Formats: sequence, structure tokens, C-alpha cells
Amino acid sequence: MPRPFADLWLMPHRPFLLAAAAWAAVAVLWWQWGAALRLAPPVLGTAALWHAHEMLAGMGGAAAAGYLLTALASWTGRAAPSGRVLKLLVGCWLLQRLAMAAPDSVPPALALLPGAGFFGLLSAVLAIGILRAGAWRRLGLAAAIALLGGGDALLILAALEGWARPDPALLARAGVMLFALLIAVIGGRMIPAFTDNWLRQTGTAARCRPTPIADRLGPLL
Repeated sequence: MPRPFADLWLMPHRPFLLAAAAWAAVAVLWWQWGAALRLAPPVLGTAALWHAHEMLAGMGGAAAAGYLLTALASWTGRAAPSGRVLKLLVGCWLLQRLAMAAPDSVPPALALLPGAGFFGLLSAVLAIGILRAGAWRRLGLAAAIALLGGGDALLILAALEGWARPDPALLARAGVMLFALLIAVIGGRMIPAFTDNWLRQTGTAARCRPTPIADRLGPLL
């Protein structure tokens, strides 16, 4: 394998953030202008639901995997997942994108399995790493990914089968809120840490003060 491609699999953020950015562009172009290019319109029950799903499970799933798997190294003091495990995760993600290209044309099991494999494996890798290091406070992030995977499977089934309950649109909005919660929790830790590090490097006497009450109340709001 040429060296640049081998380097791609050394850290999780490399393939996953690249995939997230690429799919965000491709999915929107296909959704909006596919007909002009004589491409079959992407549909998951409706075109709007397909778009919502691919922005959440597709772009969002890849971005979450890239960040969480890379951050796992700093949480646990161990090497980040790489090599075969990383390739397997990316492969599951790609298979779901392929299945979602025409989900109405394949059996429901084939539409569900790749996403279940991706989110299930991602959650397991995170949970195992966290448990081995005893970083119990981070276990909620693995649970959030498992919840996202369950919601993803339910959304696909509801859209394909035309269920009124649970409402697929409501499931999509719940996915948006789950990502908002993840961003609030992770950002609430990252921003003070990065700011404090910059202040220390520049020799500034000021420091970020811990605000545990705000840290707990913020995600609830």
C-alpha cells in the first residue's frame, strides 16, 4: 500500500473526518441537484428523511467516530484504535452509505445491518477502552453512541415500513437533539481546557475557573 494511504489508518480522525466532509458535500449535491444530473433521487420514505438521516448517521456518525476514537487515547492513556479495527469501522460506515443509496430497493435487513454494525462496533470499542482504563465518567459517551445506533435503526424501519408511530420525523429531530447534547458536553470540556492551555503558554496569569454547577445544568437546558 502506498505510504500516504497507509498513514490514513494510523489515527481515527484521518479517515472519518475526511469521510464526514466528503459525504456532507456529496449527499447535499445528490439530494438537491441529482435530478439535473439524471441520477435517481435518494429516498428513505421521503427525500427529506433521507437527507436528515444522511446528515445525522452519515456525516454526523463519521464526525463523532473521528473525534471520540481519537479522544479515547487521551482519556485512557492508550493508543487510539488504528489498522484493522479502524478499517472495519470505516467499512461498515461505507456499507451503510451504499445501502442508503437505494434503501427502498433492498430488504429491510440489508438496510439495517451496516448501520447496526457501525454504531454497535463503535460503541463497543469506546466502552472497552473506557472500562479497561477505569475512566467511568466517559462511559456515557459510549452509551450515547449505542442510543444513536438504536435510533438510527428505528428511523430506517419506520421510514421503510411507513409507520406513523414512532414518527420518523420525530426520530430525526431526536437525533439532532442527541448530537446537540454531545456537542454541549464535549465542547463544555474542550473549550475551557484549550483556553487554559493557551493562557498558560502565553504566560497570562488568568485561568479558566471550574464551574461544576453550570457544567451539569448546561446540557439539561
